[in-house]
Amino acid sequence: MRIKIALVDDHQLVRSGIKKIIDDFANYYVVLEGNNGNDFLKKLSAAPIKPNIVLMDLSMPIMNGIETTQYLTKHYPEIKTIALSVHDDIKSINAMIKAGARAYLAKDSSPELLEETINTVFKVGYYYDRFLVKNFVKKDWQENEVDEKFHLHEPKNKNLLVQLSAREIQLLQLLCSEFTMKEIAEKMGIAYNTANSYRDNVASKIGITNRIGMVMYAINNGFYKPKINDD
Repeated sequence: MRIKIALVDDHQLVRSGIKKIIDDFANYYVVLEGNNGNDFLKKLSAAPIKPNIVLMDLSMPIMNGIETTQYLTKHYPEIKTIALSVHDDIKSINAMIKAGARAYLAKDSSPELLEETINTVFKVGYYYDRFLVKNFVKKDWQENEVDEKFHLHEPKNKNLLVQLSAREIQLLQLLCSEFTMKEIAEKMGIAYNTANSYRDNVASKIGITNRIGMVMYAINNGFYKPKINDD
């Protein structure tokens, strides 16, 4: 199956460069381009072939990447958005995640990382590299505040309330920190092997095995709501 890609960026040279890179990937091809969100959405509504994945610039005139991603999340939930931007500040990252972006890449990322990200988002649904999650989480968590933040937010998928036990939810929330699995086990007051069993259970139920994916799954499904500091 060939993965269909859309490019949304107000710089034609950037779009041309990314398209050339994607054309070198196996089983990927660009089906749609837009020079801002408004332009892209008009073309998308009339397009006979819809993209699987959109590479979305953050800063664009008329309709920016955040607004466009919000619209896609609501009206085209089957289309997955990857934010591609020169911005690497926490506020920008958080805004795109809240809008529904499934991954966030800097424009100076390597072609190899771009290909890996597209492939992972297409197959798994999310991709966030370890550097991003570490810095994203660090802004929000202080060790002496962690216990106060273990409250359940109603998830988008209400079936998850049935699928995940209270202890599995607690572990999922603890994974949204920089604690090791040994430290998480200590926080939960359980054995290390038991903590790993909870993690395996969560992974099996949500279909995501890596920690970064679990962190973003928790955020996107409302189990953990990060607060972004201004400093």
